[in-house]
Amino acid sequence: LEPGEIETVLERLPQVRRCLVDIRETEAGERLLTAYVESSETSGEAIDHWRDHLERWLPAYMVPAALVAL
Repeated sequence: LEPGEIETVLERLPQVRRCLVDIRETEAGERLLTAYVESSETSGEAIDHWRDHLERWLPAYMVPAALVAL
């Protein structure tokens, strides 16, 4: 898995300034792919749009479980 590929797809969106994709471990030891996104839009609708965009361009296993708006 290459987080840079996911970042590149997200950064194609005009409202995304920059992002960082990381693998975070929960207290239960589960590993979650998380994208931290700096954007001019941070609403729930914007986050849904980001997820739709990722699902259109990436295989399901590369779509982060969590999208965090900054």
